[in-house]
Amino acid sequence: MLFLLMICTLGFIACNDNDDGPLISLDDSGLVIKERTGNFEDIYTSVRTAITDRGFTVVAEIDHSAAADGVGLLLRPTRVIIFGNPQGGTQLMQDDQRIGIDLPLKMLVYENQDGDFNIAYYDGSTLTDRYDVEVDMVRDNIDTALDAISGGENIKNPRLVTDTFDDLIVRQTPKSVSEVVDSIQGFLMANDFNIPALVKHDEAATNVGLTLRPTQVIIFGKPEVGTLLMQSNNKIGIDLPLKILAWENEEGITNVGYYGADFLADRHDINDQDEVIDNINMTLENILNNALN
Repeated sequence: MLFLLMICTLGFIACNDNDDGPLISLDDSGLVIKERTGNFEDIYTSVRTAITDRGFTVVAEIDHSAAADGVGLLLRPTRVIIFGNPQGGTQLMQDDQRIGIDLPLKMLVYENQDGDFNIAYYDGSTLTDRYDVEVDMVRDNIDTALDAISGGENIKNPRLVTDTFDDLIVRQTPKSVSEVVDSIQGFLMANDFNIPALVKHDEAATNVGLTLRPTQVIIFGKPEVGTLLMQSNNKIGIDLPLKILAWENEEGITNVGYYGADFLADRHDINDQDEVIDNINMTLENILNNALN
């Protein structure tokens, strides 16, 4: 599972796709889903080009199906592209740092079980509703940009998303954010995890003249594990790799949080991978125990 910051102020350019026009639905998981026609590679390239044309930085491109093939497993074409700009994201995290675990922006391009090619993403409204973040201008800019990048029409009746931050598993430590993240990174490297990115939101904020308390997210995983979840429903690929967020709250206390595998599996209606989910949850707990003790 190649398991990944920064997010947005936005410029908008018309999309140059050559498909027949996406069909839009809202998935039960809160994803915006767009059905696309054409060649998978061409669709992915059109999305990536639209992202860079609007001035976003591509943070990572994760080819889940290629990673699966690398460990001898099969997975329908499934790729996620992660991209952003720190100014908008910092404003969201200034309201609630916990939203940093759901940044940067992500867009999934995948083949569904019927052989159709889809694009999926969480829009700005979904992200802000999860954390009761109220930065309306940034949220609206995200919605507009993602809709344009993916080539679709606006969702007319999106499903309301309830907050999920209470599902974030959080522990506290007297260590600093940097100390915790360094410890986690060392443990992951020693145990042969892939680490596609370590995103220092606070440093990104400073680089654009904004302030943010220490806030960092580390992204990691193993394809032999994540692939098993995606074989059940490859839309979960947008929530992989796994992530751990460390942040200093307003009282100066370091918090470390993550979403459990059972929570992510429930979000994507995966109910046939109990052993995999239990193993992931035990691994996450072991990672934190090692880092905090």
